[in-house]
Amino acid sequence: TEHVADLLRGAGFVDIVHETKQTPVGKTWGETGLQGTLSFAGAFRNLSGIMVKIGLFPSEEEYLRLADKLPEEWDTHGNHFLCTIATARKPL
Repeated sequence: TEHVADLLRGAGFVDIVHETKQTPVGKTWGETGLQGTLSFAGAFRNLSGIMVKIGLFPSEEEYLRLADKLPEEWDTHGNHFLCTIATARKPL
């Protein structure tokens, strides 16, 4: 998380505040977990092009087949993703 602050500081921002939070995914965590599942499932699906481009998957179809299984996994076992939230001000 310090990397976020360093990047912001390097870009000229000040008054930097950042924190890392656990974001629940999966129905185990109730409505919040369901919302997390919707958000992260969409994010993972949107990575399909780059995953193929950098050679991690031979095709978008294969990647999407795997990505589409994630919500079921999250609903069965629950999960958390770490998310860093940052705010900063750029002086005039």
